[in-house]
Amino acid sequence: MKKNITCTNRKAILIGAGSIGKKHLKILLKKFESIIIVDPNNEVSRYIQNFSNANSMTYLRSLAQLENPAKIDLAVISNWGPDHFSTFIELVAMDVKNFIIEKPLTDSFYELEEMQKLIDFNKLNVKTCLPTMYSEIPNMLVKFEEFYSIGAPQAIIVHGGAKCIATIGVHYIALANYLFKSRPVLVNSYLQSDNINPRNSKLVYLEGNAHLVYPGKRYLNINFSNSSQVDHKCILLYKHAEIIINGETLTLNRIPSQSLPTLDKPSKTLRATEQLFTTEVNSPEKFMISLDSLYESFSETTIFSKNDIGFAATYDLLSVLVASRLKKTINLPIEKKIMNLIYQRKWRIS
Repeated sequence: MKKNITCTNRKAILIGAGSIGKKHLKILLKKFESIIIVDPNNEVSRYIQNFSNANSMTYLRSLAQLENPAKIDLAVISNWGPDHFSTFIELVAMDVKNFIIEKPLTDSFYELEEMQKLIDFNKLNVKTCLPTMYSEIPNMLVKFEEFYSIGAPQAIIVHGGAKCIATIGVHYIALANYLFKSRPVLVNSYLQSDNINPRNSKLVYLEGNAHLVYPGKRYLNINFSNSSQVDHKCILLYKHAEIIINGETLTLNRIPSQSLPTLDKPSKTLRATEQLFTTEVNSPEKFMISLDSLYESFSETTIFSKNDIGFAATYDLLSVLVASRLKKTINLPIEKKIMNLIYQRKWRIS
């Protein structure tokens, strides 16, 4: 039986206690006896004093203040994306073996590759925080393919207002990679940023269109506008059905079966008006359940796998940014000549 790392008498460290960091903290307080919280914002020190178990937490402004660290069983990196890699290096030097790192893992190809090298060399266990992938949604969608006889999805379309193609889009790249059982082979995009990132105005907040092409003529399209404050929705398109994820609701609709005989040519279409299934997803409660599932996936016998969804999703997201910058369609994986030009560029995504 695998021994979970989140047993009693364990120590965790949380780097970054912003909005998502505070959600991690709620999980950590249930699973670890002591927690070190590192954040340059002094307000965090006052925030943790509101907890009844505040004495289990230690606040530091920086990792440099951590003197003679005892064994840390889990590190959670939830500071700004451009700082993930440098934080990771510091913690690896402290002999930390288990990591949860917020998406995207890094903001450069160089850092992503170096992170993989460190993980392999030190036999580290690293998981990317992509809560959607630890929720009920991916398995639910796969089960629908056979249970409702709708087959595999042919396209995924995500659109909405100011959600940022990096911040939110990476979730859907990971989902598309999972559902399409492959990686994109082509990408083109047009992106631009506005200084509206709620974390820090120096970080990008990308609107525009990202188009990823997968084998078998399958597509992921993400389109966000910073001029709109309408929440985003995701549509999964099947041959005769569609699944709409809109806020906290997932709905499966199908073209009525009695109408299928009239579809006598590929170019003929009908509305999917027959509702087969609807359920609640993405509620705050379900988000915390997904986050908890991520923590529960750790065990002392688990080691890093190159198949971690976050590494692929981060690479593919960075490729979207490259295509926009070069104003051309990019074949994936990126050819060496292009990679040499953008290998060490930091894209300021978070």
